[in-house]
Amino acid sequence: MEFFFPGAASISAAHRLHGELAEAVSQATGWAVTPTKVFALRYRANEREFLAEVGVIHPPLPDEAPVLAIFHTPAAFLVCTALHGIGETLPVIVGREAVSDVEYFNGVHDPVGVKVR
Repeated sequence: MEFFFPGAASISAAHRLHGELAEAVSQATGWAVTPTKVFALRYRANEREFLAEVGVIHPPLPDEAPVLAIFHTPAAFLVCTALHGIGETLPVIVGREAVSDVEYFNGVHDPVGVKVR
C-alpha cells in the first residue's frame, strides 16, 4: 500500500500532516513515536477482534471519523481519528499484547512476533 493521509491534497502534504500528528501525539502521551508508517492494525479488545485501517471508519469508536494515522511506539500502537489524538484528546491506545497483525504502508506484512522496524 502506498502511503497516504486522509484528506491530504498531495503526498508532500500527507507526509507533513503525518509528521505533525506524530509530534503532537508523542507530546500528548509522552511516548516516542517511531518513524514506521502503519496502514492497518488487527487487535483484540473486550473479547472482540477489531481492524483499524487508515482511511476507514473504526467501528468501536462512536465518532464516525476515519482513522487518520496509526503510530507505533515501543509499548503500544496509537490510533488517531479526528476526535482521538487531535488537540487535547488522547489517541486510542492499543497495547502490543492485544495486537495480532500489523500492515505497513511499504507493503511489508509482519506478524507481531517479528521485530518491528
